[in-house]
Amino acid sequence: MTAAVRRGELRLTAEGRRWRTRYRAPLFVNVLPCPGGGLLAAPVDQGGGLRNGERHLQRIALADGAEVTWAPPASTLCLPGGPDMPGRPGTSGAPGTPGDGGEVAQLQLAARVGAASYLRVAAPPIIPFAGAAVAQTTVVCVAAGGECLLVESGCPGRTQMGERWAFSRLAYRLTVLHDDRVAYRERWDLRPPEVPFAASGFGDCLGWGTCVACGPRAVDELHEIRRRLAADGAAVSHGILAEGVAVARFLDPYGYLVTSLAADVARAARSEAA
Repeated sequence: MTAAVRRGELRLTAEGRRWRTRYRAPLFVNVLPCPGGGLLAAPVDQGGGLRNGERHLQRIALADGAEVTWAPPASTLCLPGGPDMPGRPGTSGAPGTPGDGGEVAQLQLAARVGAASYLRVAAPPIIPFAGAAVAQTTVVCVAAGGECLLVESGCPGRTQMGERWAFSRLAYRLTVLHDDRVAYRERWDLRPPEVPFAASGFGDCLGWGTCVACGPRAVDELHEIRRRLAADGAAVSHGILAEGVAVARFLDPYGYLVTSLAADVARAARSEAA
């Protein structure tokens, strides 16, 4: 008999200073109000990691001038074991190539930001273990008058364990819509040993990230982030995509900048949390 695929789900809805949550294990979220009226949301995976064939879905909806900083306290660990056979790729012990079909773990984030609301997503890097296969999909819809600062990043594996580029597959799909128009899309799919290491690819980096800003406040914060990253030695490219929309992409040669970046973005909210 085929075991059921574990599907963790989490939803946060904020309207002004009020909020409500719904979740299904292993996902959970702690929400703390800040004195300035904003909210600090800390989603956690109580299952210890996302395994091949599993799915985690997180939904965020902001309205009525809500301000939320979505700040997971730890990286998402992507593990090779399926939900019914930990430590082995695939589900139900079925043979096959890890990373194909239902054996790919799905990490999904969907966010809607209404007018006069502000969402910060400060996600620590995703870390794929050896043999892991994962597809990360993020869709953010920002209404006219709303703002969003999105920070997502990743590492090539547990480098201290000798697992650099040892995962089976890592796919990333990002779509940002601003005022009902596509403002930015990013798509790539890595299947080692086929990894672009040239100067125009990942090079010799130990981490990478994408930052997208919609709205003047968010754009100002993004410019501060890219200046700090460049000063710390990261390779940073950036551009203005449209009025009030900017993007920065970076490569981390050390491996710690991707971790400190998420903490920096969330620090102000954490220090103000009641």
